[in-house]
Amino acid sequence: MKLNRPWLRQQARRSMAGVRPSSLWVSLVYLLLTGGTTLVVSMLAAKPLMDIAKTMASSGRVNYNWMARELLSAVPFWVGCLAVLALIGLFSWVLSYGYQVYVLALAKGEQAGMGTLLTGFSVLGRVLGLNLLLALLGLLWSVVTMLPALLVNLLAVWLGTAGHLGALYVLLSGLALVLELGGLVLYCVIMLRYALATLALADHPELRTLGALRRSKELMAGMKWELVKLLLSFFGWIMLLWAVFMVAYFLSAVMLGMAVGISALGATGAAQAEQVMLAALFDGLWAVPVVVAVCAFLYLMWLMPYISVTMAHFYRVMCRERGEEREEPSAPPPAGGGGGDERTVPYWEQPYRSLEGENGAASDSRRDPDRPF
Repeated sequence: MKLNRPWLRQQARRSMAGVRPSSLWVSLVYLLLTGGTTLVVSMLAAKPLMDIAKTMASSGRVNYNWMARELLSAVPFWVGCLAVLALIGLFSWVLSYGYQVYVLALAKGEQAGMGTLLTGFSVLGRVLGLNLLLALLGLLWSVVTMLPALLVNLLAVWLGTAGHLGALYVLLSGLALVLELGGLVLYCVIMLRYALATLALADHPELRTLGALRRSKELMAGMKWELVKLLLSFFGWIMLLWAVFMVAYFLSAVMLGMAVGISALGATGAAQAEQVMLAALFDGLWAVPVVVAVCAFLYLMWLMPYISVTMAHFYRVMCRERGEEREEPSAPPPAGGGGGDERTVPYWEQPYRSLEGENGAASDSRRDPDRPF
């Protein structure tokens, strides 16, 4: 079955339009409760390291004994931060399930709001069990798919350390690279079977953990490549987000480099003004992740529901293909407009009227206004 990707994205935009509260605000709350809390705790955990680096840079010398004592004294604090991050991770799993319930309700045209994010607590055991099982499956399949490449790499390294840098070494190195790429592709194909597991559980909580996994495998049978193409249609929007991260990484590297340079001047007797600038640079490093997070959250509060609701419509199409949902969304007439039964063309393959040419011909995907590039 071949999907009309512009049709699915158009359906997602229609589902998001005019809902109250707006999907943008629900998504922002979700991001703040998950990624925002993780960022705050991570920054707090990094504070002892930043204080040590700031003190050593301002003094212009390295005191390993003092640094070791400071690091050991911070261990209980870091253990506490790890425990808090683990709890936040479990909480994020529960909110992620609630968010899937929310986007599925939007796809069905049902009423949903902020409180929908907390629906995961009503099926807490099933949500945690599903996510733990998905994490375990991801770990096991990564080991299985990457094990051949790892073994060949180890053999190539052994030949290199033994001084046998001949044609066999080059051949094994190339084979290891091919196996790594093949293992990565195989891993993605395998894990795509479980792409709809959370949505399946959100739609039918009675399925429980293993039932949701089986349900996802059934729905994704023969549709993995269609899902990949659907996700790739958002590639341009995702690259814009990565551009924000790359700019922030560049700024962080520049600020850190300036701090290291000024600390080197401090070791040779730099002026007091340079020491003040050094302290300001170290203090300013905290602003970089905060600014990046704010920009990313503002961008993701639109992009994340857009992709998620599109995925929810993809899930519903898979269910309808198997005759499990009788109701069908409104679909435009087939291209050409005149005569004929609309049911002769599956509704998920029918182009939107807004994407058709003036003469009724199906539009070229290059004219899709949803694509940024």
